[in-house]
Amino acid sequence: MQHTSLAARGIRPQAVATPRTHRCCRSRQLAASCKAMKENWQNVDNPVVGPSKSFSPEQAVRAQLDACANNDDPWINHGIQTMYEFAEEAGSMERSRYFVHFEKDLYHFDHFMGGFSTRLGQLLNHKSYQVLEPAQGKEVAPGLLQIDVEVVDAKGDKGTFQFTMVQKELGSKKGCWMTKSLCKLQA
Repeated sequence: MQHTSLAARGIRPQAVATPRTHRCCRSRQLAASCKAMKENWQNVDNPVVGPSKSFSPEQAVRAQLDACANNDDPWINHGIQTMYEFAEEAGSMERSRYFVHFEKDLYHFDHFMGGFSTRLGQLLNHKSYQVLEPAQGKEVAPGLLQIDVEVVDAKGDKGTFQFTMVQKELGSKKGCWMTKSLCKLQA
């Protein structure tokens, strides 16, 4: 069997998009692919504020709500991305009860974003919020704290949301207060 190159057969290989910058691309065709990758709205840095061992449970909740107040600043869905970074089970293929009333895997940011926008959309671009007493949270089980927050949404409607916070035990976020679950409380 005789082998001929793709070019000899009149076939042009397609460029494979890789997450590279234009400076490191080796051909014009690949550079065009890199530009497309660079303009992908999901190809972004980590959120401006993420989990930190120095945050108290209340500070972790406030960091998330502050990001949601301007969801699309500094980039599209930055607020939701911040919430994802604080989700205790983010990146896990196991079913999560983050959204309380239904289980969902949080392996991909897209999965989280869909559930968040549907279930907790009132938090996005809200006008204001107030952490309710006790601000440090109430312990509902060993290692689990609940913090209730009253939010005035973009339309001016009020809603109360409950964050269940837990300290991460493993991984790069060990010792950080993370959101185990988040739900809107019924009036």
